[in-house]
Amino acid sequence: MLVAALCWLGLAWHAAAKKRYVQAAWLLGYAQSARKLGSDPIDTLPSLLDHQESMTAPVRAELDAAEFEH
Repeated sequence: MLVAALCWLGLAWHAAAKKRYVQAAWLLGYAQSARKLGSDPIDTLPSLLDHQESMTAPVRAELDAAEFEH
């Protein structure tokens, strides 16, 4: 699950950078689910936490809470 979570995070970050916020939110959700099921890449590689926060912030800002959590 670690590899899947890292892949989904990378794809989510790319989508966010391209301003594809709905796609980024879905991918962040997949990554979050994978993180809960297995090894957490954020725990394994703490430097990812800052990057994840910086990429998640614009997605949250562009989508309303219900859309982001969906």
